Amino acid sequence: MPSINWPWAIVLCKYNDMPAETRPADFYWDMFARNGTGGLCDFWRVITSGAMDISSSAVFGWFTMTHASAEAKALQYPAGRATLFQWGLDAAHAAGINLAPFRAILVLQNFGVDHGAVTIGGNPGEVVIVHADPNAFECGFVGHEMGHGFGLPHSWSANPDFQYGDGWDLMSWQTSTFNFNVTFEGASGLATVGLNARNLEALGAVPPGRVWQPTPDFSGTVTLDPMSQLPIGNHGSLFAKILPTSTRPVRANGSSYTVEFHQKAGWDQGIPADVVTIHEIRTDTLSYLQPTRGSSFIQGQTFTTPAPAVSVLVTAIDSTLGTATVRIWDLPDGSLRKEDSTPNVYLIQNGTKRWITSPAALFALGKTWADVRVVPDGALAGLPAGANISVLNVSVTPFPVPVGRTVSVTVKVTVDNNPVAGVVKVDGLQVGTTNTPFTHTFNRIRKIGPPPDREPYFVYPSGDVEVPGYPATTIDFGFPDI
Repeated sequence: MPSINWPWAIVLCKYNDMPAETRPADFYWDMFARNGTGGLCDFWRVITSGAMDISSSAVFGWFTMTHASAEAKALQYPAGRATLFQWGLDAAHAAGINLAPFRAILVLQNFGVDHGAVTIGGNPGEVVIVHADPNAFECGFVGHEMGHGFGLPHSWSANPDFQYGDGWDLMSWQTSTFNFNVTFEGASGLATVGLNARNLEALGAVPPGRVWQPTPDFSGTVTLDPMSQLPIGNHGSLFAKILPTSTRPVRANGSSYTVEFHQKAGWDQGIPADVVTIHEIRTDTLSYLQPTRGSSFIQGQTFTTPAPAVSVLVTAIDSTLGTATVRIWDLPDGSLRKEDSTPNVYLIQNGTKRWITSPAALFALGKTWADVRVVPDGALAGLPAGANISVLNVSVTPFPVPVGRTVSVTVKVTVDNNPVAGVVKVDGLQVGTTNTPFTHTFNRIRKIGPPPDREPYFVYPSGDVEVPGYPATTIDFGFPDI
């Protein structure tokens, strides 16, 4: 996909009573605007699979602000960040710098008691960072605040809902994230993980065709490439997403679910192991790690959403190839399912599984083999067994049935050689019950065909058997073709 050009203006500012410049401007050029240096320019490019390009960012300064450090100490925070940010803008404007071409601005100051995004959920693109120690630089923290500058909110975990609860997402820094030590041009600090699927989508950084997304009545095997890594070949999807409309019925609370693979490599090197994670994206637009804080899934583990149930089974994680394989399926009412190792096909109905005992019974339901979805062994174990579905065996005595006179007829109906009770209808009207003799006159009707020949023809009575739990079955009375 085309890269997303998102230039930042990095404005270096010092207080008028603190003239020391923490690092030369070239340090910040390497950090924010140059690929291949291992800084935040590389970080954003890599964790978005090569999509986010901030290399057209520019560094300005150092500028001396018209404010002393004591003024910064006197502000109330976090509201005071807006004032700090404005001081940086004022210094840049006083130096004749035009910041209009930039999509975001980071004001970096050589002293401070608080820093971060100016607003969260308000106007993105305004960040204040304090860099006072030349031997330290917290890439994880600065990356997180830049995330807010891109418009990203904090990420959460569920059960209970906990802000900063997603250890696999940058926007939960530092409460839950898996961090690691990094040194950049002599400055040390903590770096951290990339993004979850919700935030990657929010940046518009998902390549077309890289999201597996089912329609209702599904069972699929999905190969996932790792999040937060540069593409190393398209083995499969970047993540799977179950929309509210992917289920039958539609998910009433409007939540979507994402299935992601995270590999212990690159900026995700601090995570405990190669794992699959699952997130709920609610109508509040926020992401919630499932089922709770710290949760992840390895080979052999399963997660099932609240009703309407969708299940995810991790079948394999290949650390060498860098992929995870998952099975994802639903069990909507009226669907047909069979497990991997058994031939039995079941109709899912009213919370039960009903064994369809023969191909004839399957076809009698108006279904074909193409309607049957295969699910992992054990996927149906939690459903109680309902009544089996078998085809009705129907025979008539006498056969053929005479026409034009009253006759005693028996319509024998069995399932698996056992008689079943039902009603017999002729031309839509009940005339008797199954397995019991009844008398009826079967009359044919003479009709005249259309012109020009107007040939006469006969219409014979039609009949069917209705048995509870079975589709109506046509009766063959054996009427002659006259």
